[in-house]
Amino acid sequence: MDKQRSDQRVNYISKCLLDVHGTIYSGILENISKTGAAIEIVEALPHTIQCGETCILSTLLLSPVKYSCKILRIDSKRIALQFLDQ
Repeated sequence: MDKQRSDQRVNYISKCLLDVHGTIYSGILENISKTGAAIEIVEALPHTIQCGETCILSTLLLSPVKYSCKILRIDSKRIALQFLDQ
């Protein structure tokens, strides 16, 4: 994924769920920052999911959290997300 970032990302491996228009995809949170995250989806993503779409990321940090996000990049099964409510 893109190495140019406005903030520091922290490597943090945790299971996650990505809700895109009511369809839930299982994945692994790879890293997170105060403005976004990178995840890898377990199953293949349908081609109907596009950059710019909104979604909800659910994961376990110190406690369960949910973030409203926008999909910034899709690279095979890896997805870069921007948090919308931060």
